Amino acid sequence: MPETVTAMTLRKGTIAVLVIGACLSLCVKVRAKRTRLIADGLTMAGVVGKVSSAGQDRWFFEPALDLADERGRVFAGRRLELLPSAQLEKITADFKARGVSNYKIWGRVTRYRNENYLYTSYFLPLSKAKQAEPEGERSAQQQSRESLKVNEPDDPLVIPQHIVERLSRARPARSGPSAVVTDAAKLTWQPKKQQSTTTDAIVADRTGFFVETDGRWPEFSFDAIGRRRIEKTIKILGCEVLERAEQSRAAEAEPVRFKIAGVVTKYKGTDFILLQKATRVYDHGNFGR
Repeated sequence: MPETVTAMTLRKGTIAVLVIGACLSLCVKVRAKRTRLIADGLTMAGVVGKVSSAGQDRWFFEPALDLADERGRVFAGRRLELLPSAQLEKITADFKARGVSNYKIWGRVTRYRNENYLYTSYFLPLSKAKQAEPEGERSAQQQSRESLKVNEPDDPLVIPQHIVERLSRARPARSGPSAVVTDAAKLTWQPKKQQSTTTDAIVADRTGFFVETDGRWPEFSFDAIGRRRIEKTIKILGCEVLERAEQSRAAEAEPVRFKIAGVVTKYKGTDFILLQKATRVYDHGNFGR
């Protein structure tokens, strides 16, 4: 009899261990599924969500719906960090001015060092719906609109006085040929002032070296194919192309020259580039490093 009780106890203990192991395995699988990253290059078109700040000039976007591709999934409410860009600068200014965090965003999801990021190309701010006013309260503008009289179809057309004054001051039509300016001093041409723009630009087939920095993002130093080193650097935004280039550079003892192409943007006066391509350049020792 004692042996039977012992056997039953061992059997129950074994079953309990198996059940606990199965539950732990299921939890690990579910967690792995939730933390699986989205592949680099997924395009977002008009995704609604909330923008928030985590301090230190880092901004995040929380999509209201799930984002998914054939490799991974981001669940609703999971935050994607917004990469620096000209559009992000506009978003932060609008966020601080209006205090509304709801936006519809267009952009591209990137992947870098086991994290997903979002590069914004366009956005629309969304405002809260206005509440209906009580029937007894009407604004002065609504009352003035109702007080306007609607003209009847047979009423004569009346030209406003300010339009009549503009017509009377109009330049009379010329009957003869156009006047010809012969004075050379009057023919001086003044170029129009160049307007500042915040749109992104494209850089293609530029060579240089990747440079590690103490900051968050590495930099790319442009060169002139061995003739001289150009003291021009640009910060590189996190993406899969950058990660592959870093792996290729780490495998070599000497500096490695790359030819890059990507989208250049500006955020708070600093230039950034989102790489589309980074190809290693083999000089076979013909150019200086």
